[in-house]
Amino acid sequence: MLPHLKRIEIVDNDTTILQFMRRALDGLGCNTCFHHCPVEALECLKSNKGDILLTDYEMPKMEGPELIARAKSFLPNLISILMTGNGILQPMDSVSLMSKPFSKSVLVDMLTSALANDR
Repeated sequence: MLPHLKRIEIVDNDTTILQFMRRALDGLGCNTCFHHCPVEALECLKSNKGDILLTDYEMPKMEGPELIARAKSFLPNLISILMTGNGILQPMDSVSLMSKPFSKSVLVDMLTSALANDR
């Protein structure tokens, strides 16, 4: 179980990654919502107020850093994790970074750590 987790929004245009994360997080006690499109994820965040945003870096229509910035404009305490499979990311303020591919244990550890650091 992931402690104190109310809602996690996961955004990646890669269906394989979304399916992996759905299986990895199933049964851990978190309320997850999966999105292929960052624009749809942003609308969902506006209406459902997520706790964690886990997003890919490179996506059509809107890249991950822009999605995070827009979401934080109305959810300033949103925990944000940016993932990529395309090399090294530049650090961003208040954003955790995660390289793809990753295992279930790395995913759970990242989410648990992000929640612990937010307290």
